[in-house]
Amino acid sequence: MGTQLSCGIQAGDHQLFFAVDFDTSIAGQESCCGSDAFYRDSFLEYTEPPLHNGRLSTKAFEQAKLKAKKGKVFVQHAVTSVKSEAIKLPTELKRLPHELKKIPSMLKRQSSTATDSVQQPGETSPCVDYGRVISELEPDQIQSLSDWQSTSAWAGKTIPLWTGEALQSPKIGPCWKKGDGKGLPVRDIGYKRTKASVHADEHMYDCLTLDGIRSDVILEDIIGRVIDTIPPPSKGSLWTPECPLPRVICINLKLPYYNPKNPWAQEDGGCSFCGFFEISNATILHLNEENPPASVRLFRKFCEGPTGRPGNLKDPSRSLSLRQDKGKTKDLNTGIFKAAGWCENEDELGVPQFLRQFNGKSFVITESGYVVKDPAGEWMELGFDVRQFPILFKDALYTFRDFLPKAQYHCGFLIQATEDEDLPEGLLCDLYLSGVNIKNHPWKVAHPY
Repeated sequence: MGTQLSCGIQAGDHQLFFAVDFDTSIAGQESCCGSDAFYRDSFLEYTEPPLHNGRLSTKAFEQAKLKAKKGKVFVQHAVTSVKSEAIKLPTELKRLPHELKKIPSMLKRQSSTATDSVQQPGETSPCVDYGRVISELEPDQIQSLSDWQSTSAWAGKTIPLWTGEALQSPKIGPCWKKGDGKGLPVRDIGYKRTKASVHADEHMYDCLTLDGIRSDVILEDIIGRVIDTIPPPSKGSLWTPECPLPRVICINLKLPYYNPKNPWAQEDGGCSFCGFFEISNATILHLNEENPPASVRLFRKFCEGPTGRPGNLKDPSRSLSLRQDKGKTKDLNTGIFKAAGWCENEDELGVPQFLRQFNGKSFVITESGYVVKDPAGEWMELGFDVRQFPILFKDALYTFRDFLPKAQYHCGFLIQATEDEDLPEGLLCDLYLSGVNIKNHPWKVAHPY
């Protein structure tokens, strides 16, 4: 028969106990402390510590007196056992002192407004486990994309990533897929004369995450207001602070929910589809070439243009209309931001032939858009608001909103070029979407202002 020595740590309503087994019996021999060292029913099968109102129970006290002479043996064996068992402790327990030091900052963060974890009661998400505890990783501990995602309730979680070769059917559920920079039509050399186009064959930035989020107000900025940090550098990234292009781009597409033809409709915040993109090593290597691709040179020039300051919604430099040459039509402007989209399943949706001519067409972003840049140059955020689009576009979005979850899209963003020296155009970034519902899938975040 053996014995155990237990000790505990009390933290609020939680208790952590350690037990050392003193049973050293071999081949039926008695333990080193004797078979009557402690009552087995009092100690070896306990569910609570052997204390009552801070004092030992009567049985334990009696047995302790009987075995007082064996106390020295107990202590010596305990020291040896603890040293031996400590080696076997899990990593989590070894880090206990470090984790306890983090409790004050954890409590402070939990008591403040959680700007990225405010899903309404009773609502469900299309992805996983929004009820889990947000990671307490500090910024300097974020080493991977998964680390970064664990610091937020929504980043990388609202729409599942699809990794299959063919895009998942909308009937199965929502998903997004990384773009490969191929397929979308872009302007080719000779555009001013012939309206020539060619299919893109690469992009400058790789998609990291895509999410749908919403609030009671329009989400004008994402970085610094809705999420505190940007994704960390991918393993093997060649980007350095000396690079003239930002490492990370955030794109914020803002969509309304209300009927644009209803004069009594009130703004309810709508939703935002937010994507994070990281510069590819191929793009960085292009920068070092004697004659970089025209699209890389054009984006570098774009990044040197006027940008807003983070956190200042009234900064006039944030407007993308400043990139437009008002002396030219928008079609002939070079250096303005634009978006392109291609419906992948027109036949399945039954899109009329007269509408198919508009598939793949791009649209420029000027008065409806903003740009904000990190003073250190590591990130840039580009956003645009469909509320400021022509009424026909907004009405079509509202009228056909129920068809969106049935559709598959290839979406891309680029800097418009007109002159042959800036052509052909190249995609800044792109991604695929399937089965996304703009009403049901966005995650509710707190009021960021």
